[in-house]
Amino acid sequence: MLNFYIDRGGTFTDVFYQFNGESKVHKLLSQSYYKDGVFQGIKEIYEKYQQDGQNVQVNQIVIGTTIITNAILEKQGHDCALLITEGFRDLLQIGQQTRPKIFDLTMKKPSVLYKEVIEIKERITYEGQIVKSIDLEQVRSDLIKLKQQKISSIAIVLLHSVINDIHEQQIKSIAKEIGFNSISISSEVSKVIKIVPRGQTTVLNSYVNPLIQLYIQELEQEIRSLLINQNPQILFMQSDGGLTEAQDFIGSKAVLSGPAGGVVALMQSTKIFKQLNKKGVVGLDMGGTSTDVCVYYDKQNIKEESIVDGIIVNTPCFDIKTVAAGGGSLLKFENGMFKVGPTSSGSYPGPICYDRNGLLSLTDANLYLGNIDVDHLPKIFGFDNKSGLNYEKVKQQFEKLSQELQMSSIEIAESFIKVADEQMCRPIRQITNGRGQLSQDHLLVIYGGAGGQHCCSIAESLMIDSIFIHKYASIFSAYGLSLARQQKYQKIPLIDKLINFDSINKVIQQFQSQLQQDIEQLIELHLKYEGSDFLLKIEYNTDMNIIKQQFEIQHHELFGFKQNREILIEYVSLTIKYGQQKEDNDELLEILKIIDGNNMNINELQKQIQYKGPFLIHTGNTTIKINSGWQAELTKNDNVIIRKIKDLQQQNINQSKYTNSSLELSIFANKFMSIAEEMGLQLQNTAVSINIKERLDFSCAIFDKDGNLVANAPHLPVHLGSMSDAVKCQINNFNQGDIIMSNHPEMGGSHLPDITIITPYFKDNQKLFYVASRGHHADIGGISPGSMPAFSKYLKDEGIAVRSFKIVENNVFQEDKLIELLQESRERQDNIQDLKAQIAANNKGIQLIEQLIKQEGYDKVNQNMKRIQENGENCVRQMLYDISIKNNLQEIDTIESDEYMDDGSKINLKLTINRNDRSVIFDFTGTSQQVLGNTNCPISVTKSAIIYCLRCLVDMDIPLNQGCLNPTQIIIPKNSLLSPNNICAIVGGNVLTSQRITDLILKCFNATAASQGCMNNFSFGGFNQRSYYETIGGGSGAGDGFNGESGVQVHMTNTRITDVEIIERKHPVRILSFTLRQNSHGKGRYNGGDGIVRSFLFLTKLNVSLLTERRVFSPFGLKGGKNGQKGINIYKTQGQSFLLSGKVNLDVQSNDEIWIYTPGGGGYGNI
Repeated sequence: MLNFYIDRGGTFTDVFYQFNGESKVHKLLSQSYYKDGVFQGIKEIYEKYQQDGQNVQVNQIVIGTTIITNAILEKQGHDCALLITEGFRDLLQIGQQTRPKIFDLTMKKPSVLYKEVIEIKERITYEGQIVKSIDLEQVRSDLIKLKQQKISSIAIVLLHSVINDIHEQQIKSIAKEIGFNSISISSEVSKVIKIVPRGQTTVLNSYVNPLIQLYIQELEQEIRSLLINQNPQILFMQSDGGLTEAQDFIGSKAVLSGPAGGVVALMQSTKIFKQLNKKGVVGLDMGGTSTDVCVYYDKQNIKEESIVDGIIVNTPCFDIKTVAAGGGSLLKFENGMFKVGPTSSGSYPGPICYDRNGLLSLTDANLYLGNIDVDHLPKIFGFDNKSGLNYEKVKQQFEKLSQELQMSSIEIAESFIKVADEQMCRPIRQITNGRGQLSQDHLLVIYGGAGGQHCCSIAESLMIDSIFIHKYASIFSAYGLSLARQQKYQKIPLIDKLINFDSINKVIQQFQSQLQQDIEQLIELHLKYEGSDFLLKIEYNTDMNIIKQQFEIQHHELFGFKQNREILIEYVSLTIKYGQQKEDNDELLEILKIIDGNNMNINELQKQIQYKGPFLIHTGNTTIKINSGWQAELTKNDNVIIRKIKDLQQQNINQSKYTNSSLELSIFANKFMSIAEEMGLQLQNTAVSINIKERLDFSCAIFDKDGNLVANAPHLPVHLGSMSDAVKCQINNFNQGDIIMSNHPEMGGSHLPDITIITPYFKDNQKLFYVASRGHHADIGGISPGSMPAFSKYLKDEGIAVRSFKIVENNVFQEDKLIELLQESRERQDNIQDLKAQIAANNKGIQLIEQLIKQEGYDKVNQNMKRIQENGENCVRQMLYDISIKNNLQEIDTIESDEYMDDGSKINLKLTINRNDRSVIFDFTGTSQQVLGNTNCPISVTKSAIIYCLRCLVDMDIPLNQGCLNPTQIIIPKNSLLSPNNICAIVGGNVLTSQRITDLILKCFNATAASQGCMNNFSFGGFNQRSYYETIGGGSGAGDGFNGESGVQVHMTNTRITDVEIIERKHPVRILSFTLRQNSHGKGRYNGGDGIVRSFLFLTKLNVSLLTERRVFSPFGLKGGKNGQKGINIYKTQGQSFLLSGKVNLDVQSNDEIWIYTPGGGGYGNI
């Protein structure tokens, strides 16, 4: 009897197979002379037994595959069409509006998967009421036209179809009649009440399902031709770790099919991590292309959403984070720093050692250092697929690098590996800290072909003292397939309050009565606090109090608090598992002897003996490197446990582990950015407001003892450049135990809703560094809801202005004083909770820097805070020199230009680049004086625009820091638009003027045409309704060699927009359209991006504010490119239509409408 368990990865296809109860391993490259690694593996093994004269019966074939992910990344899916509610043609292209990389001027988003779009004239409300019936004859006509275009796959995505799917089902029925082969409808594919993730998931299904069906048909045909008169069971791994039959294997459930097997196998370490008294397990799967990270806490960690190439996939899946650092990650040296990835050499041509004219990669560094033993690996390389790894070619490349860098070749290879290790540590810290846990409290389980060479150094960086490596670690995902069970998952919406438990009980008991009694089943309630969108899954119990208690416990474990708010239920889900769970019977053994280790095969290790490092263990398909200070032993089941020698747990911080300054800088850059990222994760998790938790309108950063920006997470540019001023303004106001809150523009604030919390780190009464977080609060008082008034004239109109308030004094939270301070706010409770979340985020940053100082020593940490800024400065100086040459400037040359705001006020810039000392002067002399309006821009925000532009123009992966401003001189006249006095209104300066400054700077650098130049701020509230605020994207400007992006947040912001179905559920509005504004871009050799059309129908009386720009002056083109179209605001009431100005505050009535047409981006170059 022969069973196959096959994982087809990006580089290798791993085969774990069992013949008559004996387990064996086979490994082959995924892409080579054969068509499919899965079938080739089966064929090679089956024919081997046949040739030996054995009668072989194949019983089962289980497959995990990356075919779906690869099809998405390589755009190899099937032509498909999207059918979507009228007015939302481009909704899935716009998505959440955010751009993937905030410093990338192309602002390029992943392309959509569908080829054609049909808008369906229909509308259903969030309650399921039909307000516009569907025109079925028009639908039929449209579908026939699609069929004539040879499109046979469609995705049907209609608003609120989860609540009422009648229109989707009607379209599906017609499509079947016409003969479409693949039909995906959103109400069946996903039950989430958010149209963007549900819609993108449905389109993904439509795009890849025909490909999957074809692959399965061809595979089954090949298997039948090989296994004559045999009918083995064929199962596929899904993203949630359950197996399914071929007919149920669909794209949305299979995007993590490959790595899911490894997580299933990871769960078999339960007994070991409990014996070691660890809280959980961290899994690290290091493959050829990337590294996957996950955690396990004695319970499957299933989430409802993943992202593949920017596409939201809303189906249950393991929570796996991916970092672009695998064996194939490319190695390069840039700007004095070692870089690993994100690009990869792939499986073909692969690293240099694959001997196929490949590129220098991480595997090459490991081979060169002796971490890989060539003699113990299969000979599957070279152009003939029969050669071993080529060491000599790798040696030649590292020796060449040695001459270029004036550094030893060994040192270079070691440096690359240490940088890769640190990059892999970052997602581990995020995923553990995101669950309120510390990395060091976990067992590290390493698997994948490349992981064993990095295990000890990664563990040391994470302060983890125990590592588990399974004997099948190199093919762990394939091994995991042998442990998985068939599984089905179902989710239905059940929207109610938890206190209405009797009605909930009746629905669930009816659900339960339909189940078989002899299968394992799990019913879970998806619960959240009122006002939040964060759902927690709690196992169903007939006692409501137990459910409530479990929800509050889990919420407190994750976020550190519970709220005095109503608990709501949104979904109920059912998981059914078939067959018996295979038991974990591995365990640690008593150690009888400790000896020094020598390089050996894994089968040479003896039980109950510990082997001290350094040495290598060869497993046949990979190598495990045991570092000095670590010792290895075997478990009962012949797996490897590696433990840190206790006497060496505390590293001597005086003994440097960095062999060169470039390596040290590279490592610390990663460490500092990781700390800022973890602060952001803590803030997002513990905040309660939609602005911070959902729209991600916040930023976190680290500052040195002088208040200079050291590192930040990739949050909002408008915050990051100005936060340094906010810190510097408070340096003399701290005593030990104080935390300061501030939002005043004269104190480094951006606008009043953006509140900054600053925490110092004291040591021996000296302030050594600072951390800060800035978040946009839903309301801070002022003359209009949301604190974003259209017509504010003075700062006091915009809310509470705080120069310096000790929100924590002498380690005591000043809640009573804070409540008094926030009297004006309409959302005071949310303010307080979000401010507590900001304090918690800062505390996380302080703890992590303290930990870093403990590991490295203060002097080294402080030294590298300075060196990172020096590196930023050097990069900007080099960029200035390069641009001066590229733009054919004189050695000292000035470019002057101006921009006019819609009210006629001017921003003037004289940009002087000095090629001799590589410096730049930003002289805004000639800018208009301050205005009696709110487009005045604080100096700190202008600095934000400048540092953002400089960082974009560097166009390399460096941390944004204060050093980027060192080559600059900034001249701004007092009492001007860009340096207003302390009574001027400034809310529009942050969200409007900042964008115009950015456009002007990039224009002077000849970099890009104008983007939309606005954030299109829209808010409403009042009259007993909660406030709502959003910013709307538009078109970005084109540049030399690239088109602008359409429907995207540009430059100084990158916040998400709230999903249409969520807005309509929470607020008395109906969105009539959210689509691209076709042909609003400026034409040129490279076209600008299109703006957006977004319109609202109001269902009750509300107060509305619009704060917008580019309604008078169009976004300019550059180098002969045409202007983009300016924005338009329209108000419709009682059958009449009125053009609005850019700044509006009005009371709307029921059935009134607001239509917002955002600007397009300018074109670049003559046509």
